[in-house]
Amino acid sequence: MPYKPLPNMLPTQTHDINISYGLRDYQNGLYPSAVAKFTKALRIKPWGVVPRFVRGLCWAQMGNNKKAADDFRVAQEEGGKVRGGDYRANEWMERSDRANVT
Repeated sequence: MPYKPLPNMLPTQTHDINISYGLRDYQNGLYPSAVAKFTKALRIKPWGVVPRFVRGLCWAQMGNNKKAADDFRVAQEEGGKVRGGDYRANEWMERSDRANVT
């Protein structure tokens, strides 16, 4: 299922080069490369909501709904500590629960 572009997550809006390049790769449909970059970013800052969420989108685009759901769950939890959760992760999880993909 294709996802909409991420207008609020531009590569120029981050100071972490891994996130910046990961967002660029995501926007260009280079999902395996984006996953690798977000994984590197998460090694540095494991609680990062943006790389976790967009990595989940990459997993979903590649058809790995289990890994996508895992990343979205963590994004929900970590985001919840900061600002009430990541609503996009919440939406994906609700859709996947209804579709029984996890």
